[in-house]
Amino acid sequence: MADTDSPLKQLFSAFITDFAAWLLQADVRDAHPLNIELPAEMLAADQVFHVTLADERTLVLHIEFQGRTSHQPMEWRMLEYMTRLAYTHRLNLRSVVIYVGRGAGAGDTGRYQVNGPDGTPTLTWQYDVIRLWQMRAEELLATIPAEALPSSRREEVDQRLWWGYAELGSRRLEAGDYEEALDPLIHALRFESIGPERQAETRAAVVRALEGVAAVRALSIRRLSDAGLRDEAAQSAEKLRTLVNGCRDLGFTENELLAAFARVRRLCEELGMEDPA
Repeated sequence: MADTDSPLKQLFSAFITDFAAWLLQADVRDAHPLNIELPAEMLAADQVFHVTLADERTLVLHIEFQGRTSHQPMEWRMLEYMTRLAYTHRLNLRSVVIYVGRGAGAGDTGRYQVNGPDGTPTLTWQYDVIRLWQMRAEELLATIPAEALPSSRREEVDQRLWWGYAELGSRRLEAGDYEEALDPLIHALRFESIGPERQAETRAAVVRALEGVAAVRALSIRRLSDAGLRDEAAQSAEKLRTLVNGCRDLGFTENELLAAFARVRRLCEELGMEDPA
């Protein structure tokens, strides 16, 4: 978690006014960091900011970054953070947990309570939950106004994002996980500022992944057909044909898609499916 934690904290600190506006869904005039060390037994939050909204209201914005594991359940950690922050600053409080890593925080509702013996809630607390692993990096960066990043920095960010998507897709491609490789590779292709050489490299990787998907799916579709499940086989073949055809919308040429088209065409002929062309 630490490798991801530090860059995220730096990013949020550098653009806290913009991120605060996103998290609070309100216009923010100013935001500055507060002491993250809380009183009594030493307890350090990840990030704490004093925020002034455009209408002059003030509040404390508390952000925790969390991976897939926590030394104690997150809801109890947040209860301790929130009560300490409320007691220390005596201001309105918004707490947010930002989960990093696939599956992290999947079961965290952000809404909890402790009941009395008659079932009546005696203590309730709530915080916002954001699962970064369900978001594209572009969505997060979109919260930063274009004018906040010089064009050179924006290009640098694009290069880093391209590398992240391309590296993830390439690792999955080399492992033979063609289905999982296709999505990050297609995302990498959308960064037009990476230059023609990297564009060509990424396009070639997408074609390889697509051909792998076509080969693997064709095998399973034939098994369905051999088992007498002709309708299911035809439906799966149509989905595969739609996937390959869709790559033309991404700018791929007939020549680049030749092998994948040929495999799909043979499969459809075997199943007696008409060519929609």
